[in-house]
Amino acid sequence: MIPETFRRLSRPALVVSIAALLAGTAGVLISSRAADDGKAAAPRPALTVTTAKPESTRLPLRLAANGNVAAWQEAVIGSESNGLRLADVKVNVGDIVKKGQVLAVFDAAPV
Repeated sequence: MIPETFRRLSRPALVVSIAALLAGTAGVLISSRAADDGKAAAPRPALTVTTAKPESTRLPLRLAANGNVAAWQEAVIGSESNGLRLADVKVNVGDIVKKGQVLAVFDAAPV
């Protein structure tokens, strides 16, 4: 469908409008190319390049850094031991434990 504003224009007015639009577009393109030609004519400065002789050296293998080490993925694993289910865990990851300390409690109820 043709918009209402274009329907009102007569054929000669429409032809003149399109010709003016094309002429304007051509003028912009020609002027931008002329500006680009002026920029391209300027010589570009040469880059200076130096060379170096390759040599063999040892790189230190130690790297001092601060931070925390953490696993990318953690897996929660549970199993029955002698038919017993784990009922309670008394310590968390990173806790300091002592010899003989109870770490976990098993549930004696049948599964």
